[in-house]
Amino acid sequence: MSSPFFGLDIGVSALRAAQQELNTAAHNVANANTAGYSRQVVTLVEAPAYTYPGFERSGLPGQIGSGVSVAAITRVRDTFLDGQVQTQTSLQGQWNTRQQELAKIEAVFPEPSDSGLGNSLSKYYSAWQDVAADPSSTAARAALTEQAASLAMDINGDATQLHLVSAGIDTQVTQQVTTINSLAKQIANLNGQIQRVTVSGSNPNDLLDQREQLLEKLSSIVPTVEMSQPDGTMTVLVGGTDLVSNVNARTMIAQPDSSGRIQPAWSDGSPVALGAGQLKALLDVRDTDLAGYQTQLNSLAQAVADSTNALHERGVDSNGNPGQAIFTYYAGNAAGTLAVNPAVAANPQLIAAGASPNTPGDGSVAGLIGDLANARSYSNGIAGTDVVGGMDLTTGTTARLSTVAVGSAKAQAYTFSSTGPNSLTLTGADGSFQTIAVTDMQPGDTQVLNFDQLGIKLTVGAGVAAKSGADLVTDLTTAGHNQVVASSLYTPSQTTAEYYAGLVGNLGTASSQASEMSQNQQLVVSQLTTQVSEQSGVSLDEEATNMLQFQHAYQAAARVITTMDQMLDTLINNTGLAGR
Repeated sequence: MSSPFFGLDIGVSALRAAQQELNTAAHNVANANTAGYSRQVVTLVEAPAYTYPGFERSGLPGQIGSGVSVAAITRVRDTFLDGQVQTQTSLQGQWNTRQQELAKIEAVFPEPSDSGLGNSLSKYYSAWQDVAADPSSTAARAALTEQAASLAMDINGDATQLHLVSAGIDTQVTQQVTTINSLAKQIANLNGQIQRVTVSGSNPNDLLDQREQLLEKLSSIVPTVEMSQPDGTMTVLVGGTDLVSNVNARTMIAQPDSSGRIQPAWSDGSPVALGAGQLKALLDVRDTDLAGYQTQLNSLAQAVADSTNALHERGVDSNGNPGQAIFTYYAGNAAGTLAVNPAVAANPQLIAAGASPNTPGDGSVAGLIGDLANARSYSNGIAGTDVVGGMDLTTGTTARLSTVAVGSAKAQAYTFSSTGPNSLTLTGADGSFQTIAVTDMQPGDTQVLNFDQLGIKLTVGAGVAAKSGADLVTDLTTAGHNQVVASSLYTPSQTTAEYYAGLVGNLGTASSQASEMSQNQQLVVSQLTTQVSEQSGVSLDEEATNMLQFQHAYQAAARVITTMDQMLDTLINNTGLAGR
């Protein structure tokens, strides 16, 4: 038969089990507001049953229970939900960072506003129209040089701001790499602690919670893949490479690439493959979005400078000399180095407003430059080879081709030809053509050769002698210098206002999309976090209910022990006293 103390042992096991449940409930309550804490539960199992020994079992009872054992104390956690949280957190980090960086770029182009680049461009071209309206006005010329300088400084300022955003991203990339290395070392250190506890047969619940928090922080920066090992350690992969393996952490470095931009790499120099996260967002904004806006700003600065210079050099200044370049810049960095020609800035009389010398009231070139505000193309031929503004037509008598306007023409070369003395045909490289009649000109007359179907208009002025239409046709169709070259300001063809509006519009669209996606990801992560909290979080009401249950179990176990004690007292102290 079993020992008289057998029941006492069973009561003690129940007492210990209830005590452990109460302790665990207390631990849950204490950490109800601890970030990342997972509710812990006690798993109870029946203690191994006791079988009576004996050769003859007939008439003896079967196995009898021996009490209860605490099998394990585990945390309530859903690894699938954890994986979802980390994946969506990585995407949330990516869109949040993208939205923040694009907002910085948007601040560089505050449109529409009086302080934006769009307003400076408008004022610049308007200043040319003011000079065209009154070429002899010193005030209008001075205002033009000031407005040109202001435009150049605005473009310089925008280029500098974009560069600062890029430099700021470089700094953030370096900081993120440092953070990644720090988190990796902490995870590796926790791996070691978890490993020691696991191999001893215990569950390192609190350590697992700490590691889970670190993994969520890491996944917001770079996407990770986690693989649990039998010894409790976690292998963490980033882009297929083990950032953490067992108790070892691989080092990531931040190093400049061939263009000087900071890139993340492994310690052996190999690149880090990124699919999402804050780090990817920083690299994408800097290397794709920001680089694209810098290129567009450079193209705008170069187009404004080249078109202005090309037309201005066809004109004549107040001293009767050919026009100089209005703008200067260094190739490859037009936006950052755009400046007004110092000679012109110092002497506004060098502005070549007209197309002919000794014509103080001629503002045709200034007007043509002012029209660039709405032009898609400009005349960009080579003087002496192509038909350009500001050239003399000398067959027979001399006439002056003052301006060649190609603002709405398709960017290509056009060739003059003739099928009759007063017939002039202009044919584009794409086969488009138009034929117009050319009339004779009396001294001082002006004739406009308007190829309106092609978007090209030439203005010719007769000199002191008459100019026949036939001679004019000969001037323009002589082989070797019978082409008009129309160059596009931008590719695809568009006006400066349209090009700048496209830059600002694309930026606004990208920023709006990033903001919307950031909000969407916030909702997704919040929903997943709520699910995790519902499953793994601590409910004080539930814990209070459990503690009452455990308390009653403890009291009942104590009552069992008291009863057994009374039985033993009777057995020890009172048995055999009858009859004395």
